[in-house]
Amino acid sequence: MALSSSTFAGKAVKLSPSSSEITGNEKVTLLAVHVGGGPCLELLARNGVKFGEAVWFKVGSQIFCEGGLDYLGNPSLVHAQSILAIWACQVVLMGAIEGYCVAGGPLGEVVDPLYPNDSFDPLVLADDPEAFAELKVKEIKNGRLAMFSMFGFFVNNNAWAFATNFVPGK
Repeated sequence: MALSSSTFAGKAVKLSPSSSEITGNEKVTLLAVHVGGGPCLELLARNGVKFGEAVWFKVGSQIFCEGGLDYLGNPSLVHAQSILAIWACQVVLMGAIEGYCVAGGPLGEVVDPLYPNDSFDPLVLADDPEAFAELKVKEIKNGRLAMFSMFGFFVNNNAWAFATNFVPGK
């Protein structure tokens, strides 16, 4: 794992296939990376906190371990054990947000189904409606081009990984 900091540059990630559990020290590292990034890790290291490097791709597998994923080592906090429960919560929460957005509010009427709440100009800064309409179309075309470009990047990267039998960590 090489961060932008010279403190952690060149250090390798621990890869041991026998240990699939994340230790308490690695949880501290993951929390520090997620919340504060590299500067937070450096601050912890300077203040004497000893932690191993986290294996980022093993974090999601903790949900299938015996104890599940206990946040901060406390099982009474969010205890994510069932992937179906997480999926159901995700569907309900995202459905509520999307429903709110499409309806224009909790019980509002749909003004324009393509652009609810005029999300292209939330501060009403556009003076000329014709120029604003043209900029909307340009923005959508730019977004589509960016998505297509990323798709090309992923296809290229995965084709290279497939052709070279690349496996992360080996």
